[in-house]
Amino acid sequence: MNTITINLTDNELKELDRLSEEAGETREMFMLSLFKNFVSDTSADEDAQDALEAEQAWEEFVASGEEGYTIEEARKELGL
Repeated sequence: MNTITINLTDNELKELDRLSEEAGETREMFMLSLFKNFVSDTSADEDAQDALEAEQAWEEFVASGEEGYTIEEARKELGL
């Protein structure tokens, strides 16, 4: 298990103590829960951003009037 250290003001520490007590967790467990939720939410946000960018790219492609190729056509063209 690894350890990290953060510097908190007195008010931040009091708030951490209050929130962790309300959650029925130690400071460490509360902070770990916050971190895990943040990482999970960040991954979901990145997935949503990727989907939005893909949709925008598709719309730009369609609007450009460029011709697309099926996978079969691409394989034939490349001799695969």
